[in-house]
Parts: sequence; C-alpha cells; structure tokens
Amino acid sequence: MNRTIIVLCLLLTSLATKAQGSYCNTFAEYIGGHFTQLEQLQMQTRSKSKRIWWGGVDFQPVTGDKATDKILKKQACVVMYHDSIYLNCRNLSCQGVAFGKGYARAYVFERDYLLFCAQSIKARQKTSSAALAFGLLGGTIAASSLSDNYSCYILNPGTGVVELIDKNVMHRLLEERNDLEMEYRLTDPKLNFHPETLLPFLIKQGLIEE
Repeated sequence: MNRTIIVLCLLLTSLATKAQGSYCNTFAEYIGGHFTQLEQLQMQTRSKSKRIWWGGVDFQPVTGDKATDKILKKQACVVMYHDSIYLNCRNLSCQGVAFGKGYARAYVFERDYLLFCAQSIKARQKTSSAALAFGLLGGTIAASSLSDNYSCYILNPGTGVVELIDKNVMHRLLEERNDLEMEYRLTDPKLNFHPETLLPFLIKQGLIEE
C-alpha cells in the first residue's frame, strides 16, 4: 500500500515537472480554475518595434506546435507560465481604445481582479493617429517617443471590463491608508500614473499578490 502511494506521488511529481505552463480560453474557465496543461511553453519578449505596432504589449507564448500556438495567439485569454500570469490583450480595450495583439504580465488584484501594465491610452491614440495620417514612418516616430509611456489597468474577469488606474482611482484604493494617500499626493504629477509610481503603493496597501 505504502509503495503504491510512493509510486503515485513520484508520477504526479514527474507530470508536474514536465508541464511548463497552462492556459484557459475563457475568463469563466480562469475563474473556475480550469486550465489546459502545456508540456512545452516559452514566453517570448517582443522587440521594441513590435511592441509599438502590436499595441505596446510585451509577450507572446510559443510552444513550437502551430495549432497550439494559433490557439494561444487568438483564443486563449490567460496563460500561466511557471508561477506568473500573462493576459492576452487581443480582445481587451479601455475607453474605446484597443490594447493590441499580444500578452501583458498580470497580477492578482484584490483577489477577484487582474492588474496589468500596457501602453497608455494617450500613447496608443497618438500612435494610431500618426500612422493613419503619415503612414508607417510617422507612426514609428510617434510611437518611439511614447514607447515607455505605460499605465496600469484593472480587469474584471467576470465582466471583461477594463479600468484605467488614474489618480482618482488611486485615491479610492488608498483611502483606508491616510499615510499612503498623502505620500501619493506628493508624487510628481507627470509620473503619478506610471507603473513605477503606482505599483509600490498598491503592494504596500496589500492589493497585489506578488
């Protein structure tokens, strides 16, 4: 009996080690914890130029299998790679602006939500407008100057609604911590929407699961 248990444990350990990642096709599957396992998975980082033209999102999952890669590119909504969450931004938008094609690193936020960072709405609008008016060259020039202009967003997996974290949202999130809210008010207004500014406050508030 004990030997059988040991063999089963070793088998499960072997399978867990072999599986490098998993994905789900719908947010209902994500909420329910129903993931499809992947034995081979790599998260490729896009070049700067590709991030600009594919929406400012940084990652693309690759397995080496064409059929699976197509599913991950066009159908999957969330990919788990080791202990990290990656969110497919292909069908997401905020304030009428689409994020583009590719994945962003995401974090569990207030247990039921996902926080992710992507190019700011203003940067996306400016890039799209320049490309429309002046073609590839104009879009490239506009995007290169704004490629580091990122913002934080909150996704509600239950509704698919994405909310931009601006200063008003930050004041709401920090209202129970007067010390943090006052510290945030003193940050540079030109930088108070940047992830580098926001994330430390949200972590201190205990809203993000690292």
